[in-house]
Amino acid sequence: MPVTVIENDDWEKANGLSVLKAKEFLKEPFFLLMGDHLFDPGIARKMIDYPLADDEIVLAVDQDLKNPMVDLDDVTRVMADKGLIQNIGKGIEEYNCFDTGIFLCNPTLFSALEQSLRDSGDDSLSGGVRIMAREGRVRTMPVDGMFWIDIDDPERYKQAESYLIANSSK
Repeated sequence: MPVTVIENDDWEKANGLSVLKAKEFLKEPFFLLMGDHLFDPGIARKMIDYPLADDEIVLAVDQDLKNPMVDLDDVTRVMADKGLIQNIGKGIEEYNCFDTGIFLCNPTLFSALEQSLRDSGDDSLSGGVRIMAREGRVRTMPVDGMFWIDIDDPERYKQAESYLIANSSK
């Protein structure tokens, strides 16, 4: 598989800018994965078969609000209704699932990220997703019970390591 390395000199800013750096290289559907998340490969296999329109994206969401792998102080929260994202963000008060950081996207995401940056100065991925969500173009794919974790600190690293060791023979 060919790999193209794309450097982002603005890496300290929000993650939407990193996604935008790939715009000229991605002309067909693509996976967008957070580099510090580990997840069950079955999630990606399930997502490959997800029926997606050309102007939509889909996010794997975890509806288990008691998932012990989730860092409630850091997780991106999602409010979904009838399979569509209504709102997304780290600080939203009302939510019914978590963003796993696993997306299947169409290139239409790039224009939403550019609009978010232009209209509100929001350079986050969530900003672009919110633009698309307002138009009913962000679907959810529940992955309740499947393993995923965002490794942002030593505690989450230990959790992931323990889980992987305990499940390595399965």
